[in-house]
Amino acid sequence: MEDVDHHQMPMTRDKEDGVPSRRYGVFVAGLVAALLPTALMVMAAPSAQADTAATVTTTSLRVEPGTSVTVQTAVSLVAEVSPATASGFVVFSGRGKTLASAPVVNGRATVGNVYLGLGLLDVVATFTPNDSSVFTPSMSAPMTVAVREVPNVWVTDVTGAIIAGSAPVTAGRSYTINVSGFPAGADVEVQLAGRALQPGIRADSSGGGSLGLALAASFPPGVYELEAAAGSVTTAVVFYVVPTAVPAPTTTPGPTEAAVTAPIGVVVPAAPLPSTGGLASTGADPVGPGLAGILFVVMGLLLWRVGSSPAPHYARRH
Repeated sequence: MEDVDHHQMPMTRDKEDGVPSRRYGVFVAGLVAALLPTALMVMAAPSAQADTAATVTTTSLRVEPGTSVTVQTAVSLVAEVSPATASGFVVFSGRGKTLASAPVVNGRATVGNVYLGLGLLDVVATFTPNDSSVFTPSMSAPMTVAVREVPNVWVTDVTGAIIAGSAPVTAGRSYTINVSGFPAGADVEVQLAGRALQPGIRADSSGGGSLGLALAASFPPGVYELEAAAGSVTTAVVFYVVPTAVPAPTTTPGPTEAAVTAPIGVVVPAAPLPSTGGLASTGADPVGPGLAGILFVVMGLLLWRVGSSPAPHYARRH
């Protein structure tokens, strides 16, 4: 028993302990190598599915009939969504408020008969998909729409009172032609009886402007049309011209009347002066009959005295 060879002991431990550890390491390495591709496929599957499912969309906006309209113009808002297979709806908004909404049909959403408020308005179309896992939402670039007043043209006199359209103008006098409701900065052409007046009107930032008009005294009387136009924006008003006014003859008022001249030059006598007596006036003059009565009484007395006096006696001559 004591003769056992101790040099063989390490060999036995290494054989008993070392071999199983190497086999375990090989087993784990093989297991990891087998499961790693599967784990990677599972981790990558959701992102790959999301990338292939959510199709990116784009949205564009169009305003008809254009981006310069009046407050009385009904516009149509049209949104184009790409791809055309995208399903969902579009909301049209401006100034932070919803203007209208419509479903997307064959890549288009349209809303008609929309009236916009006065001023500049930035309109945006926003697409919202029915299923965000299939299509992504998108938004159009803002489109600025200028909304102005209804175009108008009118004439005022030197006091600023409106003439054309409500009263005639007189040849030989000066007036002012006024316009409003045109695009800002537009060159407005003004025509009277089919002839353009120069130099025209350059609309200001609010779409208005004015032009002086001096009618010659020889301008033919009649009914004309005064028209103002800038591109497709046009308006007109009826223009009445009358001859130069001729002063009417005047009369000198009497002591009991005052003359009042009417606007058209006709002299209108004033009403008779009221009676100052305490009794109601009957329209007759009481002075004339009184004097005549007194005269008749005096004459009667004189005749009576003459008739009652004795006759004179004359002496006879013998």
